[in-house]
Amino acid sequence: MRHHTIILPLSLAALLCGGCSESKNVPAPQSGGTPAAANDHDGHDHDGHGHGKEESLGTITLEGATLAVTQDGAVAAGKEASFDFTVTGATPTAIRVWLGAEDGSGSTKAKAEKEGEGFHVHVDAPASLAADAKLWIEVELADGKKATGSIAIHR
Repeated sequence: MRHHTIILPLSLAALLCGGCSESKNVPAPQSGGTPAAANDHDGHDHDGHGHGKEESLGTITLEGATLAVTQDGAVAAGKEASFDFTVTGATPTAIRVWLGAEDGSGSTKAKAEKEGEGFHVHVDAPASLAADAKLWIEVELADGKKATGSIAIHR
């Protein structure tokens, strides 16, 4: 009986401390061979973003929402890029983006997340990124209206 008195509390302590690890769950590598982030906002500083030099790309107005677009760091083929949006006018319920051509071929869409007074997004650039590739932006408003436009990126 004395064995059970010691083993049971130690077993419970081991179970409770199992959740104390600071490591994050990271999904298995994708076909590209690098782990996909459990959340694309995990693992980096969002106070200053830390994505590289911030460059204003200008503004674009879609369905009454004016977005001031900032590129965080360089955009390179096959790499992740990040952008910030400051919105005035109509507030979108969703902002989706992709890099490349208007038809989105070879591109992956990403949805921007609300962050402070604006939005922030991480999007993967296609492995083959044309010299004239743009950031394509789709806004969706509360009434369901959608509009799409593009803005030139810095390479």
